[in-house]
Amino acid sequence: AGFDVVKVDRRAVASGADATDATSSSAAGRSGDGARSDAVLSNLMAAAATAGIEIMIEGVEDQGELATLRRLGLRHAQGYLFAKPMPLSDLINALQNWPGASATVDHAAPRLG
Repeated sequence: AGFDVVKVDRRAVASGADATDATSSSAAGRSGDGARSDAVLSNLMAAAATAGIEIMIEGVEDQGELATLRRLGLRHAQGYLFAKPMPLSDLINALQNWPGASATVDHAAPRLG
């Protein structure tokens, strides 16, 4: 059956300040580690697209990082910017109160095995 999503930690393709501060720079203004990180992500995206695989970037913590990922065309991200880890009951409550959410959420805990 294979897989259809690869999760990549943002730190795996960025280093030091690039992972936090420099990600808000424009493409033209990025150099050094920032440009190298962009190149790594772009190549990962191309390889994944060829294989029909989506990429999920983990560890997104600020709007600058999200802006960089969007500029590069990445569609899936997770991290503290969106929500911190929480108990299942809190997640269900958050989803039920999410703008535009349906009136019901399946309360059954997912089976992991």
